Amino acid sequence: MSFPRRLDRSGTSLIEVLVTFVVFLVGMVSVLRMFPGGFLSMRQTENSTLAHRLAQAEIERWAGRSANLPSGILPYGRLTRNAPYNSVLTDIDPANLTDPIRPGGYYYSDVNKFRRIIGEATRIPVPSASNWNAGSIYILGYSPIAVDNTDLRPLIIYGGEMSRKPLPSDLRNLELKWYNEYAIDYKQALLYVKPFPGHARKFNLTCSYWADAGGMKLNTVMDPFDPKDRDHPGITIDPPTAQQIDDGYQIVVIPDLLGNPVYNTTGFNGIEQGSDSLHREFERLIVTAAWSNTDPYEFKLVRTVSGVVAFNPLGYGYVEMTSRGREPLTAHIDYTVLDWHIIREERKLPDVFNSAADQDLKLTLRFIKKAGETMEADGNVYEGLAPDGPNYLTYDIVAVDVETGREYSKDSLTADGTPVFIVNYKDGVLRFDPDFIQKKLNDPTAQSPFQGKTFRIYYRADGDFALQPFKAYDIYRRSYAPPLDYRQYYFAESSLGTFGRMYFPRCYAGCTVAVDYSYRVNGETIDRFVNGEAYQISEDTEQVGEQEYCYTDLLATLKSIYGGGADIAFQRISKVYGTSIGARVVWRETGRRLRGGSWRRIDLQTYLTRASD
Repeated sequence: MSFPRRLDRSGTSLIEVLVTFVVFLVGMVSVLRMFPGGFLSMRQTENSTLAHRLAQAEIERWAGRSANLPSGILPYGRLTRNAPYNSVLTDIDPANLTDPIRPGGYYYSDVNKFRRIIGEATRIPVPSASNWNAGSIYILGYSPIAVDNTDLRPLIIYGGEMSRKPLPSDLRNLELKWYNEYAIDYKQALLYVKPFPGHARKFNLTCSYWADAGGMKLNTVMDPFDPKDRDHPGITIDPPTAQQIDDGYQIVVIPDLLGNPVYNTTGFNGIEQGSDSLHREFERLIVTAAWSNTDPYEFKLVRTVSGVVAFNPLGYGYVEMTSRGREPLTAHIDYTVLDWHIIREERKLPDVFNSAADQDLKLTLRFIKKAGETMEADGNVYEGLAPDGPNYLTYDIVAVDVETGREYSKDSLTADGTPVFIVNYKDGVLRFDPDFIQKKLNDPTAQSPFQGKTFRIYYRADGDFALQPFKAYDIYRRSYAPPLDYRQYYFAESSLGTFGRMYFPRCYAGCTVAVDYSYRVNGETIDRFVNGEAYQISEDTEQVGEQEYCYTDLLATLKSIYGGGADIAFQRISKVYGTSIGARVVWRETGRRLRGGSWRRIDLQTYLTRASD
C-alpha cells in the first residue's frame, strides 16, 4: 500500500528576514564607523609629515643663503589697543598661539606675533637690466611685507656699523680718512664725521645715556631701529661748509627721541661708553627716479608682495670702513612680514619642456584655498591671500620670477594670450604655459619663456598652515640691570636674580646661544677660559625685577663638572651670540565642528650663523 508523499512547505518567515536585516545593518554601521576615524588619523599623519617637510625646507633654504641671515626675528605689536604705534615686544611667550597681542587682531595672533625682521643683510648685488633703471636687484628673504598707510618707512635700510675712532684731546689731531669713520664725545654728546661735499646724509645712532632723576640713576636706550622709536628723527647732516671741509670734520649734536639735544635732558650724565653704534641710512627713492652718480646709499621698494628691492648700482663694488675693517657695502634691512599663513615656496622648472609633466610645479601642501569657494574656519568665504591689503593680494596664488621680480597671477597671460599657469587646487600643482606642448607639436623649434625659471609661489592651504622662522639674536649686549631690550642679557652676580644665571627676554625661549667667558675655581689665581659653549635658553621663566625672563645656568654647568661644593668665581663674560635658527609650522587639526580643531605645531632648529668672508 502506498501513501502520498508529503510536500515540504517550510521557508523563512518575515520575522526571520527582519532579524537578519537588523543584524546586517548593525554590523555594517559598526564597520562604517571605523572609517571616519581612520581617515582622520591618516589626514593628521599627513599633516605632520608635510609640516615637517615645510620646516626642513625652510632651514635648508637659509643654510644655502646664510650670508643674508637676519640678526633677529622678533614679536611685533602694540602694548595696548590705543597705542599709536607698533613696537618690538620682548615679553611674548613663543609657545602661546592663542592670546593675540592686540585684541581682535588677526595679524597679531598665533605665529603672526613674531613678524619683525631685523638686519637681513646683503651685499649690493651685481646690477641687472630691469624696469627699474638697471638697479641692483635683491629679493627679501620673507614676503609679502606689511605696508601700513601711516608708515612712511616700511623698510629701514642702513649700512654696516661705522668705525669709531678715538677722540683726541686736541681736535686738530682728529683724522677721519673714510666717510664711514666717526668719533664721539661721550660727555658732551657730540659726534664727529668726515664731511661729504654736495650731499645731505642721514645716520642712525643707537646708544644709551645716563641721567640722574629723583636720586635714581636712569639708563635710557635710544634705538631708531625699534618701531616704537620710529619717530626718532635720526641724525641728518647737511652738506658741509668750506670751513668744515678745511677742518676735516663736521660736529653733530646727538638728539634725544624728540629731536632735542640729549645733553639738555634733566640730570644728563653722559652717553654710556661703548654703547654707541652708528650706521649710515639708505635714502628711499620713488621707482621712476634716477640714481645718484656719487652717492651709493639709495634704494627703491619695487614690489611689496615679492619683496623686490633695487639698490643704486654704484653700490656694487663700493667699499666702506666698518667696525670690522674695510668691507664691501652691505645693506641691512629691517621690515615686517605681513602674514606667516601665506606660504612661500621656491621651485625651479626644467631647462627644457619635453612633456606636460615638465611644466608642473608641485607644492608641498594640497587643498590650496580657492578664492570665492573655500570656506574659512570662521564660516566666511575665503577672499584671497590678504583681502584687506592691496588689490593684487585678492588673488589666491601669486608666482614671482626670483630673477626679475616679475609677478604672475592665475589671470596673467603670455604674449600670445594664453594663461601663464593653471592651478590644480586639490593636488597643489601649478602647470606653467599649459598650451606649450601643443605649440611644440606645431613648431618643434618653439621655446617656452618659463623654461629654467625659478619661481617663488605664494598661497594659503586648508588647515590655516603657517610657516614662521625663529632665531636667537646675532649678538647680545650686557645690561647690568633689568629691564632688557631685545638685544640684551643680564648676568646675575648679586642678589638680583639667581647667581650664575644669564637672563634673556622671554621671546628667545628655546633658542640657542654660545657664550665666551672666564672663571676661577676654589680660590685659584689663574683664569680658566671657555669659548663658544652652547646653551639652550630655557622655556621656564624666573622673575627678575618686575619682569619674567628665560635663562641659561652657567653656574649649574660648572657645578656639574667640579662638584656641588665648588667655589666658582666668574671673571668676565666676553661674548654672547646666537647660534640657532629654527622653523615653526602650525596648522589647525581637522575637527568635527565648523571651526575645526586646535593648533598643532612642529619646531625644527639647527645651528647656523651669518656667513662672512
